[in-house]
Amino acid sequence: MGQDNGLVAFARSQAQVLDPRAWLIVMGASWREADPAGCAAAMAAGDPLALCNALGFGDQALESEVLSAGRTVFARRAGGLDYYESSQSALSVLRPELAPELPPGDAGYEVAYWTRIESRAVRVRVGRNVRGLSNLQALPDPGSEGTPTAPAKARFATAALAVGDGAAGLLLPGLSDGAWWAMDLRVVMQDGTLLTTRLAKDDAGWFVLEATRTKLAQRLEAERDRRLEVVRRSAADLLRSAGRWPKRPSDLSLRPVDWADPAAPAGRRGWSDHYSPVKPGIELLTPAHDDDPAVQCTQAGPQGHRAITRAGNLVWHLP
Repeated sequence: MGQDNGLVAFARSQAQVLDPRAWLIVMGASWREADPAGCAAAMAAGDPLALCNALGFGDQALESEVLSAGRTVFARRAGGLDYYESSQSALSVLRPELAPELPPGDAGYEVAYWTRIESRAVRVRVGRNVRGLSNLQALPDPGSEGTPTAPAKARFATAALAVGDGAAGLLLPGLSDGAWWAMDLRVVMQDGTLLTTRLAKDDAGWFVLEATRTKLAQRLEAERDRRLEVVRRSAADLLRSAGRWPKRPSDLSLRPVDWADPAAPAGRRGWSDHYSPVKPGIELLTPAHDDDPAVQCTQAGPQGHRAITRAGNLVWHLP
């Protein structure tokens, strides 16, 4: 799966142009128990083994997946007892078209499929980047939910038709047979655009549950605005409880990352959140009225400082 020589250099090159959320997809680890701070430390140290572990590709995780994927005896619990049944292994559903080639313009993708083997739910996850396969899992998924219902949604004969432009050029399989019943697709383009599509299938065909398309700047700015609101709300709570507006960050019980601005150059596309110490990029002001800026980003842009008023309205502030 590409976890060999050159992994650290590739990870560093992608971290220079992507935020951690998109980066994890390209690295094949968006569904794994990844540790972004550990990934950042491993990249800084140039340690490929530590990077694999931080991404969730450690020996223990991979051995568990391999052993579970090949099992042909499964337990089913009913009435407080375990019953054991035999059927095909999860590996039996794997086929090449589930991992389509990466088209030009895409940095990487991950896709999860759900199917049934003799009424038993199985989940397949695959990923690709420019180096090749980045993730491959086929595991029993007894905890998966049944097919969601969405009467108002348009139906399509195949999953590929339902995804449409959300596939960003991927030649997805049709999955028109009855066993396949859900798909979750995440595609990262080379400019940092992230496309996510969730699909499900019922007797009438495939339909879209959710589809989003966000640019890198949009994600960073949305997170910046969310943190401004977090600081403002905490300060407003102190005003209500103690009758005073906070004078310094230490007056509030917030994490250092809550004071960081991922959209600023110092935020490094959100990666500065995972380095210690975290560089603050948000500061408190002293508002006299509800319409006054209460919290603002220290880094000014063409429109001024991004700020939020004491009443909770996001504004651009020119000091």
